[in-house]
Amino acid sequence: MRSTSRHQGTAVVAAAVAVAFAAAGLTGCEDAARSPSADAAQESAEAENGKNDGTAEGFGGDAGELEVGTEVRPGLYVSTGNEFCFWRRDNGGDVPVASDAPVGTSYVRIDGTDLTFTTEGCGDWRPVPEPARAPEGGPARKFPGDAGVLLIGVDIAPGVYLSTGNDEDCFFQTMTDASHEWQSLGEPGVVAGDGTARIDATEEGTFLRTMGCQDWAAGPE
Repeated sequence: MRSTSRHQGTAVVAAAVAVAFAAAGLTGCEDAARSPSADAAQESAEAENGKNDGTAEGFGGDAGELEVGTEVRPGLYVSTGNEFCFWRRDNGGDVPVASDAPVGTSYVRIDGTDLTFTTEGCGDWRPVPEPARAPEGGPARKFPGDAGVLLIGVDIAPGVYLSTGNDEDCFFQTMTDASHEWQSLGEPGVVAGDGTARIDATEEGTFLRTMGCQDWAAGPE
């Protein structure tokens, strides 16, 4: 499902981001980012049991609507291998606090003020230990163009990244946190006329989002 599903997935995310502004799992690349925070999350959370602000338990990606505080604890979570995933944060208002239909890896921060968290068709969610840990050998310096959301300083090394051979389906942006609230979303990047995309992912602890792009590699600062 390379061309059609990628095009549809990109359109869904681009539309979701556009609405947010108006309202004011990883594969490929032998040495690419593999979301180590997801791979180590369960083990780390167990080791830190009771020391991670109540995020020591994960939950299923098809769990449906969960009550925050009783069925799911506030905290940062990661889900990998997504293709037809949808999640939503609600606090009882007329519109969701945030929602997304991610591909690849997704991170979300569930706040204590949220009333419910809904997840459908996603990979299982695992708590991310605080502080999150990079894998042995350090964070990746290249990653797939359909990677999804990556944690800078853990999944990928801080730096400037380039991707070539792109068309209008390439979507990328930075995020200050994983709340997915409109104020956390950076302006979507623009692909140059020659198909080159460039993104500054220099701040550890923030996030980079990419889908529908060619693979990324660290470029000159």
